[in-house]
Amino acid sequence: MKTFFKNLGLFVLIFFVWLLIAPISVALPLAIINNYVEVSISAQRMFLMLGELITIFFIFILYKEEILKELKKFKENILYYIETYFPYWIIMLVIMTVVANIIEIFVKDGPANQNLIEEAIKQTPILIGISVMILAPLTEELIFRLALRKVFKNDIIYVLLSGFVFGFIHIIAGENIINELPYLLTYSIPGFVFAYSYIKSKNIMVPIFLHFIHNTFATVIIFLTGVI
Repeated sequence: MKTFFKNLGLFVLIFFVWLLIAPISVALPLAIINNYVEVSISAQRMFLMLGELITIFFIFILYKEEILKELKKFKENILYYIETYFPYWIIMLVIMTVVANIIEIFVKDGPANQNLIEEAIKQTPILIGISVMILAPLTEELIFRLALRKVFKNDIIYVLLSGFVFGFIHIIAGENIINELPYLLTYSIPGFVFAYSYIKSKNIMVPIFLHFIHNTFATVIIFLTGVI
């Protein structure tokens, strides 16, 4: 029980560091230099990315030995991991597409999170690409898969919590969360799959890899469909 509360406290700490470091990393530089120069959107995005890097570094320090060990194992067996777990992403994508199409029958407006990403790509395509394709998979998997797994050892509870919490943080971008609730399942599905892949592989690099593939695919689709 003592270990449970210790890991729970550590997860809560990591979660709030992640939540707070992003706005602070933008607001603080703006407060310091805004009186002297006009801060561009690109500069704001770079400050935000700095916050993400600080979060990743913080988590890395906490779990350094485990992360490096699993990274080494992943590199040594990369073909096995790709052959075994890439189909998880294919299945996930099919399920997400079906669920999203069903939701669109009843809800006309797209998810706010998706709209925000598309707008950000228009403004700073390279920076948002780095953030979405590289930093987000690292940050989110280290928090919602690695750190959360330390708290919940029961596989079913872990997968459900990991998925729904992951989904919820992707719908709170909207002005009205109630209107975004239909998309909770759509965003939770990747969380379920990433969590399950972590359970099966026992290697955090696997869900990071799947998350990278998914975000890269989504970003490329946005480019190809003429958002920019």
